[in-house]
Amino acid sequence: MLHKYFSIFFILSFLVTAEAYARQSCDWRFRTSITINETSGTTTSNYSVKLTLTGSSGGNLNTDYDWSESGDDLRVFDSDDSTALNFSIDSWNASTKTAEVWVTLPVFTANESRSIYIYYDNENASSIAGTPPTTTYVLDKIKFHTRYNDDSINDPDSLASAKALFDAQDDSNSSYGCSHPDEYVLIRNSTQAPNPGTSVDFIAYSTALFTVPSDGVWGVRYGADYGLGGGLYIDGVAMDERWDEDLWWGGSNWNNSDVLTGVKTLSAGEHELEIIGAEGGNDGGLTIQFRSPDGTWSSDATTLGIEIRSESCPTVRHTIEYGAHDECGVDLRIRGTGADLSVPSVWEKNAPQDITFSVRNTPQGTATSSSPIDVTVSVPADFTLIESVGTDWSNCTQVGDLISCQYNNALDVSSNSDSITLTLLPGDSATVGSDDIVIEVFSTFYDVAEG
Repeated sequence: MLHKYFSIFFILSFLVTAEAYARQSCDWRFRTSITINETSGTTTSNYSVKLTLTGSSGGNLNTDYDWSESGDDLRVFDSDDSTALNFSIDSWNASTKTAEVWVTLPVFTANESRSIYIYYDNENASSIAGTPPTTTYVLDKIKFHTRYNDDSINDPDSLASAKALFDAQDDSNSSYGCSHPDEYVLIRNSTQAPNPGTSVDFIAYSTALFTVPSDGVWGVRYGADYGLGGGLYIDGVAMDERWDEDLWWGGSNWNNSDVLTGVKTLSAGEHELEIIGAEGGNDGGLTIQFRSPDGTWSSDATTLGIEIRSESCPTVRHTIEYGAHDECGVDLRIRGTGADLSVPSVWEKNAPQDITFSVRNTPQGTATSSSPIDVTVSVPADFTLIESVGTDWSNCTQVGDLISCQYNNALDVSSNSDSITLTLLPGDSATVGSDDIVIEVFSTFYDVAEG
């Protein structure tokens, strides 16, 4: 007698658009492609790239994504869509649908355009994120960072779109830059140190972490010359935003309606400040003030007991392009539980025995699998197919060690095919090693990837 316990393996099948291509797994509903362009002409190793992910309208993730609480379902793969990349989550806010994620490229080649893929939306996934790279901070100062934006074609209408335009550029244009002004009063791109720049066509992104000493109603306000609008955000929440407006506060008039203000009850501790806006011409400058619970406003936060730190200016050698999303349409599996899967635990030579299975279009899919559905069964040497029996299944055929079967009905999402039973005969020379019988399922017009 020939004794053998064996495992059944599965090949997944899915499609998102009319174009067929492989992806990692339909356990993750969405995949988004991202292109990272090396701009310095230098090859580097262990290069860290910060991705700003947004899920609201105009964002760079699929808007149907039901954000996980802390990003446990996130996965990142290299350009071959199979090599996992190390990544870490710097921030993740499911309420505002925003996140900042660092991805490490083992080697980033000079002038390369590198495609990577992020997978998300799998409620059963556990976190594999690592520790974020060490960030260097500048104390007691807010970071003022500008990049080029062509106002004739790029008019942001949300925080997400403004960040996307900002991230689409790099810091190689000497007309724009990054600095930590000693005093945040009428800060201009055209006069910022160390390299004064232009007064036109820019997005300005000012960020800081500020620590308030006690619970209370604290505030931030700013006046600016942002002809394409802007916004004020605390802890990722919009305090005041005016997109598609020409903001100009006159340079000193805090009673001007174009001043953006956010007043909020904050707990003692550190909070995040983001100020962003876009200007087409005639940069009039930006002034920021903080408010203490007693109602006092000041551009010098230290007089209010507020401590500030902000990230150091980056040495960036890349630009980022957020690409298209795809969504699993069909997720076919061989049924692996209950009466829908039956296999012998002991094989006997020259004794016909049955294996029975069915196919399921799982709830992870979103589309009906068209007919026919092809199934192949790889068997060990000297195993012969005697017969196949199953409703709506065509008679199976065998060529060598490969048995081919076909199910002739479509499968809706969360539905199962009728079962099929294959009668197999191990011959005198049959031997069974480990994992010898492999069942694969394919949906016509759909590409496949291992799972």
